[in-house]
Amino acid sequence: MNGQWRQWRIGVGLGLSGWVALAATALPASPAVLGWLRVLVVACFLVAGPGGAAVRAAARAPDRRGRGWERLEAAVLTVALSLSISAVVAEGFSLAHGFSSARVVGTLAAVTTALALLGHHRPRSPGRSRRPGSAPTAESGASAAGAGSGWPAEPGPAGQARWGWHPGVPRAGWPGWGLALGAGPGPQAGPGSHPGLGRRQAGQTRRGLGPRFGVGRVGRGVAGLALLVTAAACGGQGAPASSGPSSGSSRSSAASALALASAPAAPGPWHTVFQDDFNGTALDSTAWTTCYDWNLRGCTNGGNHELEWYQPGQVTVGGGRLSLTAQRRTTAGSDGHSYPWTSGMVSTGRDSWDATPRHTFTYGYFAASIQVPAGMGLFPAFWMMPQTRSAPPELDIAEFTRGAQSVLMTVHWAGAGGRDAHLSKRYGPVDFPAGYHVLALDWEPDSLTWYVDGVARFTTTAHVPKVPMEVLLDLAVGYPEAPPASMDSAVMKVDWVRVWQR
Repeated sequence: MNGQWRQWRIGVGLGLSGWVALAATALPASPAVLGWLRVLVVACFLVAGPGGAAVRAAARAPDRRGRGWERLEAAVLTVALSLSISAVVAEGFSLAHGFSSARVVGTLAAVTTALALLGHHRPRSPGRSRRPGSAPTAESGASAAGAGSGWPAEPGPAGQARWGWHPGVPRAGWPGWGLALGAGPGPQAGPGSHPGLGRRQAGQTRRGLGPRFGVGRVGRGVAGLALLVTAAACGGQGAPASSGPSSGSSRSSAASALALASAPAAPGPWHTVFQDDFNGTALDSTAWTTCYDWNLRGCTNGGNHELEWYQPGQVTVGGGRLSLTAQRRTTAGSDGHSYPWTSGMVSTGRDSWDATPRHTFTYGYFAASIQVPAGMGLFPAFWMMPQTRSAPPELDIAEFTRGAQSVLMTVHWAGAGGRDAHLSKRYGPVDFPAGYHVLALDWEPDSLTWYVDGVARFTTTAHVPKVPMEVLLDLAVGYPEAPPASMDSAVMKVDWVRVWQR
């Protein structure tokens, strides 16, 4: 009874661990202790939860009296299966272009719970529950005979239990053959007799997972297979080693996306100062506003002669992502002009001209996982502008024009006579609309380095801004040209945003 109670508690603990990890993904990054708690809880679940439930569902886990090597192999098998299952689930979401940390952890929590329940309801052989040294009755001996059916005989010293197939011990459905448990070498039992069946000398019980099942050769084989599956799921999906443009379709893998969400690609040390994973159902108004600082019942960027009027209703949060939706819908702006498109944007700045910015940053590593829409005439951007509202300077972490097959990385500064001057580099071709990509900028006091999927693509030490800046993401329309008449809507999706500082 005590063993069953212990197994039930283990199953419940495994089942709950995933949901605790899912809840932890909603923890804020500030203060730092909550950010570290989030990482610790999720990491522990990913490393041990799914694999532990799978091992438990397949066979009984080692008891507390098990030999050290058996327990070590069980731990290795648990970790290998956990990493394999986690990689396969994450890769599935990545291939479906729906990857988010909350989705992956939620799915793994459901899988772990199902496996834990399967392990709890799995029938257990009566022969495996006997205490060491007990002498079973004929009935219990018969039960033990069927408990480990199919396993080969194992030689052992006198007095030590042996499992194996032996002639002369009848078993239902197998005339003339049965599974006998003998007490060491000696003549086999004749038909109808079971001398020594199930008897062990005190202290000489077999420990671990039961008759030769354990995590020995079978466990090592499964662990090796799990590692091969993990390698197959993750292989070849990391950021390219070459610094040159990649041809054809490219995307950040699930594994690299998780890594880039946890720490900057640039050398540290770093600490998180801003984080949003968009795990709720509404935009966090303490972190974001839905317009520029010149918001008056909406806004636009007149400097680029854009065709959209930004409205809060075009900004939605759900399914673990932020969505900025542009629609061909004539909208009257508060500036007296009519705009053929309405769209969405977010900023860490002000609600109005005289308000206080929510968040501004001077130096740091700025990153976001973004899926941009395809199509001409769209202008999705991830960028920064000064809190003084006077630009330049300006930092364009990622801008997409002319079909989103390349990304433009730019620093702007005030040139002669205060006119705009800039230095930029375009990286591509890459099919950015095919999936999420991690776009980042390392802004240091003496340098600027742009990253695409964790790989540095552009560096400059000239004209580095020195002023606090706000972070913006928007889906502009009509720059440098109007969309085709066949286009009526587009969506820019953001999985997460991070800011780290030293």
